[in-house]
Amino acid sequence: MISEILVAHDGSDSARKAFDFAVDLAARLGARLRMICVEEEIPRHAEVIDELREEQDRADSYFGQLAEQCRARAALRSVPLETSIFPGHAVRVIGDFVRENAVDLLVIGFTGHSRVYQHIWGGTAHNLTSSAMCWSSSKRGMMDPQLPLIGMGNERRRLGAAFRNGESLLVLGPQGCGKTRLIRELAPGNRRVQSIVWQPSLHGLLVAMARALISIGHADFLRHARLAHDPQKWLEAQTSLHLKGLLWTAIGSDPVPMVLDGIDACGFPSYRFLQRIYHTPGMALCAVSRDLLSLGALARLFWDPTRTLRVQPLSERDAAQLFDASIDHFGLRALDIDAFREKALESARGNPGQIIEMCRLATDSKYISGRYIKFAPLRIDTMVKFGGHPGNLPCPTRIDEV
Repeated sequence: MISEILVAHDGSDSARKAFDFAVDLAARLGARLRMICVEEEIPRHAEVIDELREEQDRADSYFGQLAEQCRARAALRSVPLETSIFPGHAVRVIGDFVRENAVDLLVIGFTGHSRVYQHIWGGTAHNLTSSAMCWSSSKRGMMDPQLPLIGMGNERRRLGAAFRNGESLLVLGPQGCGKTRLIRELAPGNRRVQSIVWQPSLHGLLVAMARALISIGHADFLRHARLAHDPQKWLEAQTSLHLKGLLWTAIGSDPVPMVLDGIDACGFPSYRFLQRIYHTPGMALCAVSRDLLSLGALARLFWDPTRTLRVQPLSERDAAQLFDASIDHFGLRALDIDAFREKALESARGNPGQIIEMCRLATDSKYISGRYIKFAPLRIDTMVKFGGHPGNLPCPTRIDEV
């Protein structure tokens, strides 16, 4: 019997989806729901004291606001949410919390971006599921990898050219438009392309980038780092100052194309570090975000409209094709699909993530009455998962490509 559910939240897209899953499960089971956020410890050796203070203040504000937002989202399902924010290393802090509080189920998110197993789990998720003394559930993003990537012809060509030519690029689009899936489809064409899930703190970003270079066996990084047998323990022991130097040196001598996925409110410490990376000769840095405002300080780097790719909604033809593929994938042909198709395609307005999510929700019996799909509650729950306000919804569908 699951009576105590803990969800770990760092503000990433995958963590938000894991949180929604945990809220839904707690509502169904009548279980107690807790949420834990872990602020990465600020290294004692900061370059300047102002940078350390700025980093700490920003982390406190970020996780405090995140806790308030999550309590409001849980209240929509009448689920009380208890939140805790701790400093330290995520694996150790969350593992200790699970053991000390008799947690039955730990829910975490992971990215699914890379081909390398350790990087797929993002390190933290993998280590938690290996060490937590309870059941663990990990949630991916909403774009099911078994469904085909439909449309996006212009976007594929533009992003593919950037990877091939070593060109830095800004990729913008609302949640669910397929940015991450697009990158995941094209990155295997260049085995050195590394996708990094955005981290709210500079130290977290440095660790994620260092882990990516370790995963591909970057010769210059490994030579200067002098890694021990356990890369995770080595990463835990590093200061931000040391990691900065290692990354600047390694990427300067052998640039590796990198994708920063899900950028949200970049602060000036991260901006100052990435500024040097961006201007490294031969370096391709791809920034992925919902909109220009979400870039924060990084808007100072990615300002050139000629180096900006805006992911467009699917054409009506491509949206209909994705809907049919989703219906088959989720086995919905026995239901009354015609009315559902019309409403789903009209409301999604070419957003592939919303099309897939509505079809996925239609497999839940609470949205079904006989053969009829109850669209109104299904659509409301879809909007809640995608942010629940117009700013997160896609722009009107473009004219079909010839």
